[in-house]
Amino acid sequence: MPADPKPMMLWDRDRGQAVEEWMPDHQTTYETKPRWRPSDDILAHTPQGMETIVRLGEPIATRLSPRE
Repeated sequence: MPADPKPMMLWDRDRGQAVEEWMPDHQTTYETKPRWRPSDDILAHTPQGMETIVRLGEPIATRLSPRE
C-alpha cells in the first residue's frame, strides 16, 4: 500500500496568505495512510489522560504494511 500524499496548507508570512505546499516528485513528509499503529495500551489510556510508562526496548507500535 503506497503512501497517498496530499497538499498541505501553509501560512506564507511574507505574502500574508495561506499557500499549498505540493511537490509530487519529492519524498513525502506527510502521509494520509499511516504505516504504524500504537500499542493497545497507549490507545486505551491516552483518551483518559493517563500516562503510559515505556521501558527501553519495549515495543510501543506495530507495523501495518511492508515498507515500499
